[in-house]
Amino acid sequence: EKLLAHDWLMDGVIPEFIVVDGGSDDGSAQLASTFPGVQLIQMKRGSGRGEALSAGFASSKGEFIVTFPSDDEYQLDAIESVVRTLRAHESQVVFGSRVGLCVDSDQRLRNIYGGRTRAYYLSKWGGISLSLLSGLFWRRWVADVLTSVKGFRREYIERLTLNGYSADWDARVIVDASKMQIAIAEVPVQFSPRTSSEGKKIRTRDGIRALKVLILERFK
Repeated sequence: EKLLAHDWLMDGVIPEFIVVDGGSDDGSAQLASTFPGVQLIQMKRGSGRGEALSAGFASSKGEFIVTFPSDDEYQLDAIESVVRTLRAHESQVVFGSRVGLCVDSDQRLRNIYGGRTRAYYLSKWGGISLSLLSGLFWRRWVADVLTSVKGFRREYIERLTLNGYSADWDARVIVDASKMQIAIAEVPVQFSPRTSSEGKKIRTRDGIRALKVLILERFK
């Protein structure tokens, strides 16, 4: 509703909305199909986030492509910031970075994991590890590797492999960009994280997949 109600023409954008449903059973696909002007892609049950994103990319036709989650964690101006940077030719790939933008982000992260200390530290230091490996191994110093808001110029997206099942998809974007000497820029975005009880689905195993890609691809 927020995406459709926004005046995109004021931003100089003629939007194309593609909703990819990864085989959910909560009525998401049925709800999305009621909105006019929205293209719905339904994946088989159990499809990963990377598979869903790649399917959306394959169906898109726009000059700029921006990934945006439907869980209301990000504000719409994140899309505007990403497109503005792409349009200015400052970079071919743009990440919307959450790092340092949440008020008391460390406490917010603790709240997400609800006292599960092990999960909290794995998430916190996992994110730091992803950033360090991205910079040291691939010379792409990205503060927020797993952000869900990413933007791409059409002519460059076709050069990326877009492989990956889950969070390893995000890591492969960095690997591909480095190998093809494609620049990655970051812009700040506002972020209001959900807790696990509210439906947050990213797990420790997803971060481990991303770490493995950054490490193993380096030594191929």
